[in-house]
Formats: sequence, C-alpha cells, structure tokens
Amino acid sequence: MDKHSLLSKLMRDVPKQHRSSTLSISTLSENSTCSLLDENGNFVFYQLLAETLMRTPPSPGAKREIIEHCRMYYKNNLQELAKIDEFELNYCPTKSIWWYTRDCFLYRLMNKALRTKNIDRIFRFRTVISDLHNQLCRLHILQLRSSKTLTVYRGQQLSEDEFNGIKNHVGGLISFNTFFSTTPESDTALFFAGDSDEKGMVSVLFEIDIENKCGYPYIRIGKLGYFKGENEILFSIGTVFRIEEYEELWSGKWYVKLSLHRETHDHLTVRAVRRIIGEKSTDDNLADFLNERYQMKDRQSIQTLLDEFSTHYYDIISFYATVGMFYRRQKLYKEELQYYEKIAEILEKSLPNKHPILAITYASIAEYNRREMNDTEADRQFCDKQECRTDDTFNTVSR
Repeated sequence: MDKHSLLSKLMRDVPKQHRSSTLSISTLSENSTCSLLDENGNFVFYQLLAETLMRTPPSPGAKREIIEHCRMYYKNNLQELAKIDEFELNYCPTKSIWWYTRDCFLYRLMNKALRTKNIDRIFRFRTVISDLHNQLCRLHILQLRSSKTLTVYRGQQLSEDEFNGIKNHVGGLISFNTFFSTTPESDTALFFAGDSDEKGMVSVLFEIDIENKCGYPYIRIGKLGYFKGENEILFSIGTVFRIEEYEELWSGKWYVKLSLHRETHDHLTVRAVRRIIGEKSTDDNLADFLNERYQMKDRQSIQTLLDEFSTHYYDIISFYATVGMFYRRQKLYKEELQYYEKIAEILEKSLPNKHPILAITYASIAEYNRREMNDTEADRQFCDKQECRTDDTFNTVSR
C-alpha cells in the first residue's frame, strides 16, 4: 500500500474508531442503553424522547441554535470553526448523513448530548436528529426492495458492569440511545473491539441478525457518507434489539448475538410508548400525554390552548413539559421544577396573567413548593403568580 492510500485509509478509520469507542451501554438504568425491565422507566422515557425528536417539524431558529452552541464550544479551535461556517452555508436535510459521518463538531457534540442525556443540548440538535432519521427512513424503503435478511457486526469495549448487564438479560431487549453504526465484516468489527488490556473493560463482538421488515430504518451508507464507498450500515436512534446469546471467544474477548425482528419492533412497551404520544402531529402527542398524566378530561380545551402558540414556542414548551413529567416520575423534583419554570418564563412573555395554561404551569410549580415549604406559603406564592384564587380545577391539577 502506497503512502497516499495508507493516509486515505487512516482518515477513514479514525472516525470509525471514534464511532465505535464512544458508545457505552447498559441493560438497566444507565445512560446509553435501557432495558425494558428497568423499573424506573428510563427506557420508556428515552423511546418517548426519540419518537418526539424524530418527528419534530422544522423551525426557523433550530439550525441557528446548533451553530451558536458549537461555535461557543469550539471558540478556540480554528479548524472546527471553519467546519461550522461550512455547515452554516451548506447544510440541508438531504446532506444529514454526509455531515453525520464526517469527523467534526456535529457528530461529537450531538452524540455527547445523546450519550449523557443532556436534555437541553439534545434539544439543540433536534433538527439534525429529525433530518437524519427521515433520510434513513426514505432510503431504507428504497434499499429494502433488494435487501434480504442481513447480518452485521460491531466491535465495542464495555465496562464489566455493562457487560454483566447484558449477560443477565439474555432474551431481553436493549436500545442504544444514539444512531448505531455497524459493518458487514466481522474482521473489521473485531479490530474495533480491540484488546481488553485496560482493567475492568471487556472487548465485545456484536453479531446482529436483521429481518428486512423489522420496522426500524437502517441503510448502507455507501456514497452518501463523507468518505465515499463506506460499507457501514447505520441504524436510527432508539432501535430495539433482542439479546439472544453470548459466549467467550478467547480470554478477554466475548461474542454477543443480537437480533432485530418485526416482533421486537411490535413489543408491548414500544407500542405503549407510541400510544402515549400518538402517531400524528406533535400537537396531538403533547395533548394525549398531558391528558394521561394529569387526567385532564377536556381534551379539546387542551388542544385550543396549544394552538395559541407559534410552532417555535410550541416545540420548546412541548419538549420541556415532557422532560418535566419524566423527572416527576423519577421523583427528581428539583429537576422537574427547573423545566416548569422554563415553561412559565416563556408563557409569561406570551400570555395574559390570568390565562388558564399559566395556572396549570403555576400549579405544577406549587406542587414542588408544597414539598419544600408549608402549604400556606406555597398557596400564597401560587396566588401571587396567578393573581387569582386557586379554585378546585387547579388544585386538582396540582395534586
């Protein structure tokens, strides 16, 4: 191999190595993969989050949020700043795969946000997440016509705790919380699995059997990637796999077999998530979710309130409300309060003081205050905010 060919290969392999080494997984409640057996509901939350992000409609300020965030993060890196300028000029939805496979700011920061479940940062990347998922869906339909059942591989180093979680859940389901990259070549995957020289780490070769009508979008990247002719197969965010079996290949290196079938996609919990947020627009999603969580019976009144907001405000409010509900379920009330206060801040700039939806938001804040102070003081703050009496409707909501 000549010097030019070797350099080209290294340029292709470095981003691949980065994509293989930055995904941690767990079968319980850790940040990268959540088991359906997870009693604290993280799996359901992440499926809800993924479904919501993937169907987020375009908003004028979404791309600007990405650019401002990335420029701030890389303010002292001239090379990445130049790529951000290029992104500002040239990015479009049909180039989302091209940008995702490039070794640059977008891949690194978006996946860091997804891995760590930093909700605010994830929301900044919502337009790229949606574009990437939609491009995978469109191309998957075209590739599916000529595809048969496929076997792909991924090499990965896991912590011993993560790997033990997999071993303890054979027959269970796991879901990776980023876009998931694989290869049809087992030797390539073994190379990226590396050797587990580091204490507490395990080298794992994943083999994944895929049914071509599994219900989840995936494609061969091919000429669509930054490096032409890539043989990677990319899965969309939130894809759910079944753990079939595992065995030790040799000391320190393990084989894990996963599968992806239609019945996995149709699993009860996945259906339940979609039933919560609906199959239609985000307006319906939030209204249904609010209705179920707060037992609000007048669905039309909720819809009317939601319709009053512009698309940009609505996206943000919808997202913050979903996150706030998640933290309430986790009994992380301080975190919940932060998101309801963010909603209130937006609403206070847009609505009159006595608007009903402001009262609902203040009631959620008052619920937290009742846990932290006496009921009288909490009710006083509620009334000061709302400038009206706490009637039975709002007391019901707040409880």
